[in-house]
Amino acid sequence: MNQFIKDVVKIILCVFLLILGVIFARGGRMVAPVMPSCRSGIDLYLAEFSAPSFTSSKIGPALREVLLRLPEEALAKVMDRRRPVLFVDVYSGGTGRFASSSEVILEPKDAPAFQQGMTLIKISDALADGSSSAIKGILAHEIAHRVLDHIRLHHVSCQSEREANRLIKSWGFTREYEAASAEFGREKAGDGVVGCQEYPEIPEVLK
Repeated sequence: MNQFIKDVVKIILCVFLLILGVIFARGGRMVAPVMPSCRSGIDLYLAEFSAPSFTSSKIGPALREVLLRLPEEALAKVMDRRRPVLFVDVYSGGTGRFASSSEVILEPKDAPAFQQGMTLIKISDALADGSSSAIKGILAHEIAHRVLDHIRLHHVSCQSEREANRLIKSWGFTREYEAASAEFGREKAGDGVVGCQEYPEIPEVLK
């Protein structure tokens, strides 16, 4: 019972600090330190819902830090087991570029999952060629699409890309956004959303 009470107190402190604490500065935004119980919860989630291959590249640590820095409300959406976000790997070379498999293994003790569907965030191994900051910017951007429910609401447009960018900047990922834009933005080409670039915002009165 004593251990149970300690665990409950840790969780309460974790949520309290995520909501109210503003102690360490990161990326131009004040964010709260993360309690060990939050870190372990994120680690357990990633072990279950992200590709094992990420642990052997820069992608794994970058993904973990992005989740650690998310606001509490956004993190709750990502880790909602009723509609979890799955981070899956996509290969740009080798035989894996033709087909590959990922597995989600649910243990008997796990709470039911997927009652409201799921979100797949497909991450290419080519992303690992970027800097750590650029990788975090890309990952935060894709998570923002899930938090904003762009695909489910059929809001897939250049405007939705800009909305996702604004959101991650509000989360404190401005530096990471700029790195991602510099390193990967020029690679975008083609029609539709894949050809979108970030342009200065147009004032509402001019639209």
